[in-house]
Amino acid sequence: MILKRLKFNGQSFTVPVVLSVDGPGKFSVQFATRLKRNDFQSKREIVDKIMRSYSIKLAVGDIGYANDLSEVLQNEYGDKFICSRAMPKVNDKVRYNDNVFPTEIQFERDAHIAELFQLMKNGAIRFPFGNWEQISWLVDHC
Repeated sequence: MILKRLKFNGQSFTVPVVLSVDGPGKFSVQFATRLKRNDFQSKREIVDKIMRSYSIKLAVGDIGYANDLSEVLQNEYGDKFICSRAMPKVNDKVRYNDNVFPTEIQFERDAHIAELFQLMKNGAIRFPFGNWEQISWLVDHC
């Protein structure tokens, strides 16, 4: 699960997204939603519900926007929850830092975006197109 803050039409939303690994370098979006409320309790409830419902093995929260949840979730879920932090430059494009609390992945923003676009171009990320009205906002944003 990924917990990220995204902008749509000038408004900012917290968006939890559940990805599954379909094979080497292949991913499927299992669930995504824009949270209507952005308070601590609402975010906490949806994360707990998703963790239970989808048997999440690893959740990643953007420390910049999920900072109010980061320590709480890492205390509760341990190694199943880590934070991420976009950086302008990182050696080897990504670095895992377990010398801080909460534990975080630091990644080079531009390299990460380029990799994501390449995965989408290659058809390696699948969106659940069964109900276009429910997923169109995410596809448009991506």
